[in-house]
Amino acid sequence: MKPAFKILSQIFLVFLFGILGCESDTPNNPIKDLATKRSTNQLQFLKPQKSGFNKAFKAEQYVTASEGGTVLLGDETSGYSSIDFMPGDLINNSVIIFEWDSQSFFAELNPHGIYFNNPVRLTLSYNEADVSGVQEENLRIWYYDESQDDWELIGGQVDTEERQVEAYIGHFSKYALAEED
Repeated sequence: MKPAFKILSQIFLVFLFGILGCESDTPNNPIKDLATKRSTNQLQFLKPQKSGFNKAFKAEQYVTASEGGTVLLGDETSGYSSIDFMPGDLINNSVIIFEWDSQSFFAELNPHGIYFNNPVRLTLSYNEADVSGVQEENLRIWYYDESQDDWELIGGQVDTEERQVEAYIGHFSKYALAEED
């Protein structure tokens, strides 16, 4: 009798939270009603230091749900970007595809639409970005919501010495570095 009660209680809570629209209000997962959203023309995306500079990276790595792992890409000049999975973060074992374009400072993580059991750490390098006219400490990671055609603020911490921004994400999609106004 107790296991059935526990299952019914969990179903009721899921139903109740669904009706009330309750979501986490942690800094890494803002409440949807209060989320900062911008159209593409409202964000100041980073540009490369050198005119005509174009360097893109792609890494594919098999990561197990039970062991986790890190997908790392980049080089000495461009800096390194990564996504880190702890054991249990992934629902299933997956081939993770991480693409990083250091000309436009956009990342795409695939398989698109995969959600995680726990937020995972995404670190994006802006080593070769022109930060003139940008307040470096205000750089943040933004997620592109295709269904709304908007960029949504994820947030993040800036490391100006390493020239990286780190944030926690809950799913694969398109991400970019831009200044938070």
